[in-house]
Amino acid sequence: KKIEYEGTLNDLYENDIDKFVQYSRSLNHSNHTINIGLRTIRTYLIWLYDRDIIPKVIRIRELQTDTNETKYITEVEYNKLMTLDFGHPRFSRMFKLYWETGLRLSEAFIGVINGNWLDIPADKSKNHKERSIRLSQEQVETIKILQQHYQQNPTLDSIKWYSKKFKQGLMKIGILNKHYHCLRHSFGARRIIETNGNIHLVRDEMGHSSVTVTERYTKLNRRRILDDFPSLKEEVKLSQNVLKYS
Repeated sequence: KKIEYEGTLNDLYENDIDKFVQYSRSLNHSNHTINIGLRTIRTYLIWLYDRDIIPKVIRIRELQTDTNETKYITEVEYNKLMTLDFGHPRFSRMFKLYWETGLRLSEAFIGVINGNWLDIPADKSKNHKERSIRLSQEQVETIKILQQHYQQNPTLDSIKWYSKKFKQGLMKIGILNKHYHCLRHSFGARRIIETNGNIHLVRDEMGHSSVTVTERYTKLNRRRILDDFPSLKEEVKLSQNVLKYS
């Protein structure tokens, strides 16, 4: 679906931006997703203004978001998603990969496989530092499949398409306020429990620029996480027993 705009760029007003926001909300897009679109529009308008194509740049205000909010996919939600038919097995394989590794959406497509490692070059990394993720053989094969399809259409839209498929899956199971990046938050929430709060290790695993970013997971309710990820309770019990009798 696209918004039909009958005027010219010179006729663009703030109420046209409001229409874009309203349309995005009708698609159940989060404020974070809408802000990405708003920033893209603003960047394009500035580019046009710098080249004297338009006489002015209208002010575009981003929507308020809770930067401290960490939404994750619970274990029950994840298991429901994995029962859906997405039309091709690679979708479920991809979602499993991101659930298990906490990868950023683009990293499986831009990374380089070296043995059992996925290396993200510094010039393509979000924090401009080289990042390496250890993979299982199954995860290596999944990334190879994704990259093979990506090479047929190496565009940002082809990557975002997977995010849309995931969003459609969430809507099918009745979840409207979560998105693809929540898989990464799920990984962070689980790892902060599994590592007993080792934020430096989790920081390195997730490729955060500093532990300040990782600390968001330490602020989550530990008991709530254990309820939302039942399999973690068994892991915690086992580790406690090992410490008790070691």
